[in-house]
Amino acid sequence: PACLPFLNFWPWTGWQAFDEFDLLLLGALAGGYARSAVRGRAQRALAVNPPQATDAPAFRGLLLALTVATAASLMLGLIDAGLFDNKVDASYPASQALSYESVWNVLRIAKSLLFALLFAPLLAAQLQTEATRLRAQRLFASGMLVGLAVVTWVALWERAAYPGWLEFSTRYRTTALFWEMHVGGAAIDAYLVIATPFLGWALWSTRRPALWAVLALLAVLTCYAVLTTFSRGVYVAVLVPLILMALGAWARQRRFSLRHAGIRAAMRVGGYGWRGKAGLVLALLLASEVLGVVLGGTFVAERLASVEEDLDSRIAHWTRGLNLLQTPIDWAFGKGLGRFPAHYAQISPETEFSGRVRLSAREQPGPPVAGETREGVAAQPVQSASSYQILLTGPASNPELGGLFSLTQGVDYSKVAVYSVSLRVRALTDSQVRLTVCEKHLIYEANCHYRFIKIGPMPDGQWQTLALPLRGRPPAQATGSLPRFGVFSIAVINAGGVLALQKVGLSSRQGGVGGKEILKNGDFSHALASWFASSQSYYLPWHIDNVYLELLIERGLLGLMLMVGWVWLALTGVVQNPRADTSLARYLRASLVGAAMIGLVSSWMDVPRIAFLVFLLLFFSVQMSRSKARDAPVDGKNE
Repeated sequence: PACLPFLNFWPWTGWQAFDEFDLLLLGALAGGYARSAVRGRAQRALAVNPPQATDAPAFRGLLLALTVATAASLMLGLIDAGLFDNKVDASYPASQALSYESVWNVLRIAKSLLFALLFAPLLAAQLQTEATRLRAQRLFASGMLVGLAVVTWVALWERAAYPGWLEFSTRYRTTALFWEMHVGGAAIDAYLVIATPFLGWALWSTRRPALWAVLALLAVLTCYAVLTTFSRGVYVAVLVPLILMALGAWARQRRFSLRHAGIRAAMRVGGYGWRGKAGLVLALLLASEVLGVVLGGTFVAERLASVEEDLDSRIAHWTRGLNLLQTPIDWAFGKGLGRFPAHYAQISPETEFSGRVRLSAREQPGPPVAGETREGVAAQPVQSASSYQILLTGPASNPELGGLFSLTQGVDYSKVAVYSVSLRVRALTDSQVRLTVCEKHLIYEANCHYRFIKIGPMPDGQWQTLALPLRGRPPAQATGSLPRFGVFSIAVINAGGVLALQKVGLSSRQGGVGGKEILKNGDFSHALASWFASSQSYYLPWHIDNVYLELLIERGLLGLMLMVGWVWLALTGVVQNPRADTSLARYLRASLVGAAMIGLVSSWMDVPRIAFLVFLLLFFSVQMSRSKARDAPVDGKNE
């Protein structure tokens, strides 16, 4: 859990279907099963004291049914994506790397549950005895805290480097290192909702003033990160579980009654003395922080004022998504894992993709043909040894979506004065192209160098080689010494435009010195390595913005009911011992309640890292809630 928020380098590697976090999971699985095989501890534990959750008939049956239903949806997705009817060129698997319409997206969505199922036996073995169970609880919760600290500090850097710490009027929403949000979505929203209850666990259980002060600082930073997402769903999904969890703990610890209400009771929550007073001070600080963000800018007010309008558009979006289910098989098993974007984009011009990137096999080159001369620079014939070419398109028919989808690559631009772009291109239709180098973290551009050009088809499909200086001021320096990301992007901005790219180059020059090529893999000889597609402002075809509808559309009624049943068992503890409870189990349940709540207005099942975390929480919560013996208090004074 500690590595989940940052172990993904997609914008630099171009890896989409599988990423660095998957490598970590594979390494952990290899180490865990190797250790079990060598020492035999897991086998002996399973033989002597079987895991309560996995041996409970209800849960075992539900998990088997869920696995079978997911396998059926996976197969439907692979069939629908064309794996078995020659729609996929097996010689060029990398050509699917940046497409949400491909087989690779099906596998990307499927891997989360597969990883969680592989971890389940190792997790069960760790939760058999009281000693290992307590250690597992502390390690898991501590890992969540480390991950939360990473997200909050990155959010702090992001706000300082781009809009500014105290700028709350700019339409800038924090994304941290959740690169899956390059097409929108709610990755950071879901993560903050899931992780925040573990901060409550740490504040409640810690008995050392110095450590408590550090955690209180983390709470203030977390509140800042939550507020600067400017997501109304996050505000509710963070606050409600925390309130319910606090009331539950209050009732258990203090035998809650009405006469205990008020400031006097608040001073007693969490213990006598400094803890109660420090807790009240922290609560006042957090309340002041909320007021500062709300009153210190206009963006929160704009978001709150648009609730009714946004709800109407979201209901229309949900209705269109449900209309994808046309047959009994669709309703029972769904359209297939990862297939929502491909089907939704075909409904109408209003819902189509704003652009596409596809890597295809390069045609056999003929005799070199010199291209046009632009900007006084003679175009030279270029013949690359690469076997790939890029097909970059704008929207198919809706001109309002032009320019909202780009192929990008991160660049270092902090000391650059002038940029020049070189292209070897062929326009398959009349294409208007935008070239930019901007300050950009993920989805917000600023201080751009730019160039707009028109490229038309050449006789006999000839390739053109162009050299184009970009226009614009040098990018502004970041606040203080804070680094900023720079991004080069190329986009087709007219409807129906189709551009084939053989080579893209970018050089920089400052004070007469420079001319060094700064793009990596500009000839696509390594497929789409180092390249990253990104959308701005328009995200409809990529997300249904409701995790329950997402489950229904992609996995059908069967998958939806089984997933809801799994969550219900984890929350209620009815599998084996409804009265069994631990202090950490309460926080696990609060995380799951938050994930369920944010799922009402957001999709997170299509973010593999977040989906894996939810599945792991479900396994952990089921195991913790069904222990035969009550755990020793995790929040006791020994902490």
